Order: sequence, then structure tokens, then C-alpha cells
Amino acid sequence: MFENLNQPYIFNNNFKHSLKTISLVTMAYMLIVLYFQPFGINFMNSAGDRYFVLGSGIITALTFFLNTQVLQGVFPKTFDPKLWTIKKEIIQNICMFIFLSASFGLLDYLLKHRYLEHPMSLVFSCALALLPLTLFNLSNYNNSLKLKVVKVIDSGKQWLAEEKKHLESVKSKQVSDSEGTAAESSVNTGDPEEIEQVVFTSENSKETATYNINDIVLLRSDGNYVEIYSRSGKAVNKKLIRQTLSNLEGTLSGFPQFIRPHRCYIANTSYYKKLSQASGNYTLTLNGLDFDIPVSRNKYSELRKLMSV
Repeated sequence: MFENLNQPYIFNNNFKHSLKTISLVTMAYMLIVLYFQPFGINFMNSAGDRYFVLGSGIITALTFFLNTQVLQGVFPKTFDPKLWTIKKEIIQNICMFIFLSASFGLLDYLLKHRYLEHPMSLVFSCALALLPLTLFNLSNYNNSLKLKVVKVIDSGKQWLAEEKKHLESVKSKQVSDSEGTAAESSVNTGDPEEIEQVVFTSENSKETATYNINDIVLLRSDGNYVEIYSRSGKAVNKKLIRQTLSNLEGTLSGFPQFIRPHRCYIANTSYYKKLSQASGNYTLTLNGLDFDIPVSRNKYSELRKLMSV
């Protein structure tokens, strides 16, 4: 259970999108409070209520801006999108909730003392703090779903293009096989220079992807799909296939150079570059990739021994 908290989580570091989200959430919060008038808030009858709604909206906007933009610049390692996890997301939300609750209570104290005189004042402040925080998280979650849908559509277009190339290559191979029986027989007799290949098949068996085993750099789980990173010359290409990481791990079981450092990753140790540890987090860097791979605590020692051999 606790290992799941270290899984990667999407961190929104898009400045333009963050400002738009913060503005919309702040306005939505103020409109909801003004319309539903929770805990007796009535801006029509009380100037203090009007100032409270306005002040709490400003506090909300500043809190979200501080946590999503300012702190990321002050603590770049802590708020690195590549190392952002579910645990960090939960801690950030708890901190924002405590800050909003305390700020709303202090603002009410400075304006009219209404909530602090009530035995349930702390509950009122916490309940109001939950509203903008919930709206903010729902907005970010909705944006992440949109990004995933776009990714699936793009992968579908890529799959269609690659499927067309695959069919053309199959036809070409059939022609070459019929004309080169001698060459084929020499490969099957155990030529020492033969390059081993592996074929990945999708869940519905409609899609296949064939790779030279030495060209596979990394497999990464992405929901119901797996991202396959493979070398093509000096570049590393990515392909998306609908399959589980466990099934593809079985396909690679005969190749000892592949290791699963994290439940969401299978790495080719032939591309090993370095193994790092920072703030209790372990990461693996592979040649050719522009991002680091998280390493679970129980795999770190095993991987370290393997790489030191």
C-alpha cells in the first residue's frame, strides 16, 4: 500500500494553464459562497460578509499560486515534475488545507469575530477551505484526463501509420523469403551473428511490434497501455501498445539484461548510466532517455549490486 504512494503523479507545471485554473477556481468558490450563503454568510445584509468572501477568494488564489508556481522555483528538486509522486501530492494538499483553514479563521477574526465566538468555528473554517481545494483538484484531474485522451488519439494515429508500414514490410518479407531460401536456412542453423528479436502482441492480438532485443531501452506502464522506448540509430523512439506490463515482462523473461526496478517500469541494464539517491528517493538513469526512472526501495540494493559487477 505504502509503495503505491511512491508512484509517479502528474504535476501541472504549465504557467498559463495554472493561472487559468487558479482564476476559474477562485471565481467559482466566491460565486458558490455568495449564492448558497453557507454558515449564515449574507453579503446583502453585512459589509463584513462581503469583505470576508473577497478576502477569502484572494487568499485562495495566492495559496494556489504559491504552491504551484513560487515553491517550484524556490525548491526545484522537491517540485521536480519527473519525481512528483502521489505521496507528495497528498502532502501538498494537506498543507494547503491547513493554511486555508487557518487563514479563513484569522480573516473572520479580523472582520467580525463571528466564527471564533461559535463553538464550531474550526469546523466552519475547515469546511470552507475544503471547497476551493476540491474544485482545484477536480480541475487538475480533468485536465490530466484530457491529456491522456489526446495521447491515446495520437497513439492511434501512430499505430495506423505503423500498421501500414508493417503490412508493407510483411509483403516485402514474403517476396524475399521466396527468393532467398538459402539465406534463411543459414540463419536457422545458428549463425553466431544472428540478432535476437522479440515480438510484443496487444491484448486483442490485432497489433504486433517486433524489435531487436538490443534496441529496447525501456518499457513503461501507462494505464491500460505500455510505452515502448527503443533505439533507432542515435535516436530513441516511443510506441504505445495496449497490453499489461506483466505480460510483456513474461515475453522478456529469457533476457537477463532486463530488470523491473519499479512496478511501472522494465529497464534494459545495457543502457545503464547511473543510479541516484536523493531525499529518500531512488532513481535510475539510462542512456538515450531524457527522464529518470524511479526505483523501489527493495530493488535499489539488488540493482546496485548488479551494476557494480
